Amino acid sequence: MVCGRTDGKGAQGDEKGAGGSGTLPEGAHENEDGSITTADGITTYKNGDSFNDNTGLFTFKDGSTTQGVKDADGAWGFPEDK
Repeated sequence: MVCGRTDGKGAQGDEKGAGGSGTLPEGAHENEDGSITTADGITTYKNGDSFNDNTGLFTFKDGSTTQGVKDADGAWGFPEDK
């Protein structure tokens, strides 16, 4: 697990504060794919989309959402549009 970046870029590729320093919010961590998961279970991806692991709500960067449904094993899935 990676807990910080050393390239001077934030989660969305934005520049961090002076000297390339920057910290994640308390309890947050950076995932291998560059996404950031906060202590409250929300993962924000590099493209601006986010997923709330507590509620199953996936929010696209344009603000549209889709609701996940947990299966019998407790894994989130998303119904297909028909």
